[in-house]
Amino acid sequence: MFYFRKVFFDLPVTHQQVERGLRKVAAKRLTSLDFKSSTSDFISDKYFLGLEGKKDIKFTRVRTSLERPIPKIIISLSKNTDQNYYQLRLTWGWAFFFLLLALVLVLTIYGAIAGNVNTDGLFATLGFCIVYVGLVFWEMERTNAKVNKAVKTVLTDIAE
Repeated sequence: MFYFRKVFFDLPVTHQQVERGLRKVAAKRLTSLDFKSSTSDFISDKYFLGLEGKKDIKFTRVRTSLERPIPKIIISLSKNTDQNYYQLRLTWGWAFFFLLLALVLVLTIYGAIAGNVNTDGLFATLGFCIVYVGLVFWEMERTNAKVNKAVKTVLTDIAE
C-alpha cells in the first residue's frame, strides 16, 4: 500500500517508547484495519485499534460516529527499532475514493479545456477535492496528536 507521509519521532523519544505508548492505548484486533469499523461513541482510554503483523504494527484512531465521513488513516510502525519514524496511509476504501476523485478531476479539467464541460462543474469538482484533501490533513493532525498523547503517557509513567 502507498504510504504518503513519514512522521519522525522527537529527539528524546525512542522507538520503544513510541511502540509502548501506542500499545498501551490500543485495543488489539485480529483482522485488517482497512475494513474494520473504528467508530465508537463510548468514552474509553483506548485511542487506537491495533493489528500486529510480521514486519510492522498498524494502528488506526478510534473515531466517533460524527467523524465517519472523515478519511480513515492507518499508522504503520515498523518492528525494526532502527527506524525513528512511523508512516501514514489511507485505508483501501478511502484510497480508492481518492483515486476516483482524482480521475473525475482530471476528466473535468480535460472537458473544460475541450469546451465540453461547464466551468461550474469544474469549480464544484475542484472545491470537493480541496475539501477532501483538507479533511485528510485534519485527520493526520488529529492522529499525530493522539500518538503524541500516547507517548507522553508512557514518558510520565517512566518519570514517576
